[in-house]
Amino acid sequence: MVVQYFGDGYFRIASGEATLLIDPPARARAKGGVRLITKIAPGSFLPVARDEVRFPGEYELEGWEIEGVSLQDGASTVYAARREDITMGIFGALRETHLGEVMEKLGSIDIFVCTLPSGKDASFSVAEKALKALEPPLAIVGAEPREASRIMEKFNSRAEQLEKVTVKRKDLTEGERLLVLTPLAK
Repeated sequence: MVVQYFGDGYFRIASGEATLLIDPPARARAKGGVRLITKIAPGSFLPVARDEVRFPGEYELEGWEIEGVSLQDGASTVYAARREDITMGIFGALRETHLGEVMEKLGSIDIFVCTLPSGKDASFSVAEKALKALEPPLAIVGAEPREASRIMEKFNSRAEQLEKVTVKRKDLTEGERLLVLTPLAK
């Protein structure tokens, strides 16, 4: 499984022939793959493509098992996406008010995936609390290059900065790791 970050909350996760796009911009939507949308304006009911997941529920698309859970604010959906015996918790932009709900509804995850908005110190605190509460073997955080150094400093030697990462099930037993992905050229 290869995880890449392109900025603005957009992750691409490839597993064999299947691809999962998280919060892709419109121009990336034509490239194929299952699209997961974590941010939806309350009350918006836009047409949904056959390979797009925008709302809570259980889905099976291109070999991905996906469970979406709506959060109390109604504007965000978190997902558990499973493939290759790996469960990823996909959070988009995480808020502190979500932590209890997420733990209760999603259960155990192997990989924590979220973005940290630029210049928001509160986001660091929320990410730290989430990592302590969920205790995933691997956390992948998407951040702009200028924020990556702040994250690295905040989490000390526990963090590594990369442009992409390849993950296999056997890699998830080595203890907790934090990877900060910076955007690839678009």
